[in-house]
Amino acid sequence: MYGARYPDWGAYTDHGRLSTRQAYEEARRAAPAAIVHVGDDIEILSSLPDHYFDWVYLDTSHTYDQTVSELQVITHKLKSGGLLLGDDWHDDPAHTHSGVAQAVREACARGEWTLVEAGDRFAQWAARLR
Repeated sequence: MYGARYPDWGAYTDHGRLSTRQAYEEARRAAPAAIVHVGDDIEILSSLPDHYFDWVYLDTSHTYDQTVSELQVITHKLKSGGLLLGDDWHDDPAHTHSGVAQAVREACARGEWTLVEAGDRFAQWAARLR
């Protein structure tokens, strides 16, 4: 999504000097037993069997449309009662990442998910598949 380097998000991305390769290598070292898939999340998730995951951590574009698409796919890929965790929950509609909160709240209103945590002080959130 960002190419060879992340944008300058301050110290979080070493002021734009953090390469995506470096982030990938650090993640592999931190969780060597993890299975890592690199690519378009919708394509990768769609290729996996239904009811595959106990939990999923969602942290991608944070746009409304992308989050709606991700929720549609993840609904089939999580086991019943599975957890969906994510980042950048913002209730302010003017915030650039407000699409996450909007999409998740709509899915909860339709009865697909139950909201467990809505944006803690670190903007993390959780929902359980019904």
